Amino acid sequence: AGATGYLLKNLDAAHFFELLQGLERGEAPMPRDLATKILHEFAHRARTPAHAATDEPALDELTQRQLEVLRLIAQGQTNKEVADQLFITERTVKYHLQEILQKLHLRNRTQAVAYAVSAGLIQPDAQAVV
Repeated sequence: AGATGYLLKNLDAAHFFELLQGLERGEAPMPRDLATKILHEFAHRARTPAHAATDEPALDELTQRQLEVLRLIAQGQTNKEVADQLFITERTVKYHLQEILQKLHLRNRTQAVAYAVSAGLIQPDAQAVV
């Protein structure tokens, strides 16, 4: 139970169906502008010492390929876009994402993006989630 994503009522039909297709692929639907705001908030909190955790898993637990996948996902790319850019299959991207989630003790793609921002893997104002 629980929410997998977040949709605004004023979405145009094309974007709505694009988000639904992403949901079918296991992606968390969320308007890009809302995702950007969330990323900014996580980045702000990450810079605040009160939110720094000492026992969190580190990015050094990930392989180089997993870091590449995480960076591209954090930039707002779909599994297909990541696969095309890295010359791997979409299924391999999903495998890497599951490994990333497991190693970093995260539950979903949205948490992975937030973690990537808070760990400094990407900057929240990068062209990514636009």
